[in-house]
Amino acid sequence: MKRFLQVLIIGLIASTSALYAQAPAAFRVLLGVTDSATTRWDGTVTTKQAGNITTEGWRFEGVDNIDGTLFHLNTHPARIFNNPAGGTFVANGFVINADAVSESSEFDITTDQGDFTFRASEVPYGQGV
Repeated sequence: MKRFLQVLIIGLIASTSALYAQAPAAFRVLLGVTDSATTRWDGTVTTKQAGNITTEGWRFEGVDNIDGTLFHLNTHPARIFNNPAGGTFVANGFVINADAVSESSEFDITTDQGDFTFRASEVPYGQGV
């Protein structure tokens, strides 16, 4: 069963109309949104027509790691105050920062749970797909 994958743009340093030109943008990629147990997410990020990219972890714990375009992470139980056993499981992910994003910029994510691709033009500012 494919797990639910969500991509959410979190920042854009330009107006939407400037996407016709190249502008910096950041995309938060959440993995394991519907996980009900700890799940290992390993994979790669590749881009087309997005300029130079950097990546950084989001909600990383323990052995979670991202090195350039290669990531290894797990979903984890949520940290709930005064509940050492934890609660529901929370998504884990990473942020892709690209310095030359246009409407035709493409982002490819590969994982054992499934691969997906999105274009910058398909991700409305501040919303997920």
